[in-house]
Amino acid sequence: MHRIDGTMRINGNPTNSEIIRRISGYVPQEDIFPGYLTVYEHLLFHAALRCPASLEDSDVRRRVHTVLNVLDLNKCAQSRIGDEFNRGLSGGEKRRLSLAEELLIQPAILFLDEPTTGLDSSSAKSILFALNEYSRHGTTVLMSLHQPSVSLYRILDNVIVLSKGKVIFDGPPSAVPLYIDRVNDMFASFEERSTLFATHPTSDNPADLLLDVASCMVRSKLAHAIAEDRLSTTDTNTPKIGIEVVYTHGIFPEHHEATIWKQIRILFSRLCTAALRRPALLLLQYAGR
Repeated sequence: MHRIDGTMRINGNPTNSEIIRRISGYVPQEDIFPGYLTVYEHLLFHAALRCPASLEDSDVRRRVHTVLNVLDLNKCAQSRIGDEFNRGLSGGEKRRLSLAEELLIQPAILFLDEPTTGLDSSSAKSILFALNEYSRHGTTVLMSLHQPSVSLYRILDNVIVLSKGKVIFDGPPSAVPLYIDRVNDMFASFEERSTLFATHPTSDNPADLLLDVASCMVRSKLAHAIAEDRLSTTDTNTPKIGIEVVYTHGIFPEHHEATIWKQIRILFSRLCTAALRRPALLLLQYAGR
């Protein structure tokens, strides 16, 4: 079993998991939805439970419509999500709906687990463009990507490559050629130089080059070199992109949630909707008990 030691900080201020939970959102890789609800109903359900209790109902609905517009979900707002039994949204639309759930709470930090996996290139690009645009309004977006294409790679602001838990690259996408040159010079005596770092045509996908570095024999030496500041991933004249959260000076938002009675009312309403739209399934569920 591995043990990880260290401290968590946001903008230099000590933090903990409770604060992280308050100010962040998380989009998992798998999309899990109640197929009997429409897109609008599903988002309204999440907004009613998770948005600040001080918001009026009209403000909650306005926030839902704003997110629908931002993620281009208006055309399917009144369509049922669907499941394995009933046809519904496409894979790209479901992924945008997963993203919409978290954007409703307007998080300061948004974590995503491989948001483009399983999507075609057009859908993947639309997801990243939406995230890139949203990040311009104060949200820090952190995501894991598996072998992104060149077009997706160029949308990113900053890239971190890990190998066995160690950082071997941390910098803007444009810094990769310079980084490869520096790695080439540092480890010129290694045999892998001729196969990995000798040439890097501009037509190559920079993400593939970084993966080659991550899989080479000198990766542990790279991690130590970066940790000891013997290998920089950016030009000394290029300022490194930092992650800064909109909450500063140690001040974090108060935790808001729906009251217990409001939660019961909203959940009971959704249960009634499920009973009306899928009565046979509900009967089978209770008959088996």
